[in-house]
Amino acid sequence: MKSERLTLSVIGERLEHGLPLTIEQSRYLYNKASGKKIVPRKRCLECNGTGVERYCLNMEIYPEKVVIRCKTCSGTGFLRKS
Repeated sequence: MKSERLTLSVIGERLEHGLPLTIEQSRYLYNKASGKKIVPRKRCLECNGTGVERYCLNMEIYPEKVVIRCKTCSGTGFLRKS
């Protein structure tokens, strides 16, 4: 697969022919149009992107399963860049 350089003309050609844009092309186009930068998110390795740390299965204290949010990602499943 040949890697194309991201330019507005390449993206324009794809749109003219009705071809879908890749995530990278969409991100590039948004950055050019808005001046804002989209930062890709990184999946949390502690919860594997689920946002759940574990289930509490102690039926004496909790009659049902209780979901405990992951402490690393605060339950989002993704890490924030700081």
